[in-house]
Amino acid sequence: MRSVSQERALSLLKYNPDTGDLRWGVNRGKRSEGDLITTRMPAGYLLVGIDYRTHLAHRVIWLMVHGEMPKCVDHINGIRHDNRIANLRSVSHLENNRNRKITRPSLSGVMGVRWWKFGKMWRSTITDKGSLIQLGESADLFEAICIRKAAEVRLGYHSLHGTLPL
Repeated sequence: MRSVSQERALSLLKYNPDTGDLRWGVNRGKRSEGDLITTRMPAGYLLVGIDYRTHLAHRVIWLMVHGEMPKCVDHINGIRHDNRIANLRSVSHLENNRNRKITRPSLSGVMGVRWWKFGKMWRSTITDKGSLIQLGESADLFEAICIRKAAEVRLGYHSLHGTLPL
């Protein structure tokens, strides 16, 4: 798949690193110079079309600022349209997955801690390198959460992993 170059992106777009705003730097069809890029995927990421190809805005921003197209960009605070450069970091897919935000509240309120109705206790699990690891069970919710959080630290998960987006 062909990617956009830094020079091409810089010739078409203007980026404000303090706000994360990406704007057109030139007139393009229905778009005027200075128009904010607001096309959003259902998942919340912003998109920008360059030379008949659609790109994730945060990846193009990384390219514009750092001169390289990253394999994966993590939104540190979990807000997918917050493209301030201070909120972006180039990571591997594994690191990106270790900073996932909780998408829907669970009974426990903690990712990887679920009520196991057959055992009538809390079960803690975690994923490492694609494998689900059973960490243990406990009748006490706090203990089950502690088991999970200790595993996150041991495996190098980001401190914001499993939290709600800021």
